[in-house]
Amino acid sequence: MFRVTKKDKYFSIITYGSPEKRLGIFLETLKPFTYELSLYQVPLSLLSNFVNSLRNNSKDFSIKSAINDKNVLYDSFYEGIINKNK
Repeated sequence: MFRVTKKDKYFSIITYGSPEKRLGIFLETLKPFTYELSLYQVPLSLLSNFVNSLRNNSKDFSIKSAINDKNVLYDSFYEGIINKNK
């Protein structure tokens, strides 16, 4: 999953996960072009961490099923908000 934003002649690709997983494919695609590559890691907001935890902890990766299971909801709250805020 990724999002692309563009301003003037520059664009940014926003993705989750580490660059090691996707960087090779990305660089292979850019071979014929001239480019400047910069990598930045930006921390997610607490709400984003919570939503990601809900999806990861639910059986079918849906928020609805996670909210309906109080154990998943508790674990996701702890993992996504309390534990990340330490």
